[in-house]
Amino acid sequence: MPLDLDGTLLRAFAETARRSGVRRAADALGRTQPAVSQQLRRLEDLVGRPLLVRSSSGVSLTREGELFLPYAERILALGREALSQVRDAAKPKGYRVGVIEELATEAYLRAVLARADALEPKVAILFVVDSWRIASEGFDRGDLDLVLSGPIPQITPRRRGAVRLAWAHSPGFDVQQRPLPIALSAAPCPWRDVLLDVLGRAGIVWRTAIEGGGLAAMWSAVKAGAALAAVIPATAPPDLSIIEASSAGLPDAPTIDIALHQQASPGLDEALDSIASALWDALLEDVLWT
Repeated sequence: MPLDLDGTLLRAFAETARRSGVRRAADALGRTQPAVSQQLRRLEDLVGRPLLVRSSSGVSLTREGELFLPYAERILALGREALSQVRDAAKPKGYRVGVIEELATEAYLRAVLARADALEPKVAILFVVDSWRIASEGFDRGDLDLVLSGPIPQITPRRRGAVRLAWAHSPGFDVQQRPLPIALSAAPCPWRDVLLDVLGRAGIVWRTAIEGGGLAAMWSAVKAGAALAAVIPATAPPDLSIIEASSAGLPDAPTIDIALHQQASPGLDEALDSIASALWDALLEDVLWT
């Protein structure tokens, strides 16, 4: 008749051998000492050999016990590994995706998630929405698997495109006032530099009305009439007025680069490639490219 080694009995034996005592093993297992002693006797009966020498000072392994212990530990480890593999296989693999605030609209994120839901095997996406600087630093540290942002210095993007910005303000804002109040992203930001270069070459006298503080703070200042902003038309709040630069005496708003960066993986990661494609394809639908 085949013999089956009960994991509960093996665990009692391994803990007793590891801790050199039945009482200490019982404490570690959350069982009573008599219960653990009974399990040890059952295991010895099953094996047909004494595995432990009991004395007033504790327990020690017999020669058979020393031979049996590595096998018991391997069986227990294999059991844990088997459970872990099966449980992990049922969980969707997680990916951290950085998206800059200017692009992370509800419509865009929904479009990405709709594409991701169709992937097999299933994946879980954690969006990290922040500024270009925070996204770039997260990618450099390896904290983010993908980043959709402006270009990151010294890193070749997986995809790259350009989008034309537009000037936007609240109704009633005077675009002729000088110095012209401007909303700016906090430095460092590649788009900030491009914007200031355009204003400088056009001879526009300007001042900073709001700087940094996140996109929500910037939108609040612009809606309140405190500043003019250069925006991506497709992602700007609907209650802002998009203006024609020439009719307002302004230079054309600059064209900015948008880049998709993907971490290099040691092997083929089809899921990561698919998420990257979902990010870019959704962007093509929701953002007006030049």
